[in-house]
Amino acid sequence: MSGDIKSTGGWITTQGNKGWMNETHGGGFYMSDSSWVRSLNNKGIYTAGEIRGGQLRSDGDASVAGILKLDQINVADTSCPTNGAVSRTVTGAPLSCQSGLWREIGFSPTVTFFKGEWSKQLNLGKQMFCSISRVTGTDTTSPDKLRCNVAMNVATGDWTLTQNIGIGFNYCDAVCFK
Repeated sequence: MSGDIKSTGGWITTQGNKGWMNETHGGGFYMSDSSWVRSLNNKGIYTAGEIRGGQLRSDGDASVAGILKLDQINVADTSCPTNGAVSRTVTGAPLSCQSGLWREIGFSPTVTFFKGEWSKQLNLGKQMFCSISRVTGTDTTSPDKLRCNVAMNVATGDWTLTQNIGIGFNYCDAVCFK
């Protein structure tokens, strides 16, 4: 047989585990069970149009060449179905399902202020980031006048605030984000 196969008012049917195959490229569609239509030889499916379905699942990575648009709107601190699910608020802020509740995604650090004591080293504990917030004193013996240092111990992750001693005195305060 050559040419097109056409049906008017009926189906083109196959039986068994067969379906349609393109002989040139080795792709096509078939069914081997009563639930799934399968791509022959695991060929990809391409369309410049739209694919719709009730649910999309990937057994591997998922990649989106454009932007990801989330239509469903949820409210922070309300119940959510599955930990790790992602949604959005009415204003578009991202939400993440954590421990059964929608949580806003973002950086909300705990800010702690530390007041140094003269001639002492102060352990600031484990922090995300620390910085000197205020320096006062009368030590004028060093080129940088008032000598304060804040640093992280890479081995332990602890931050330390140090006030260096000279002829005068100095007080160093720090702010840390956790």
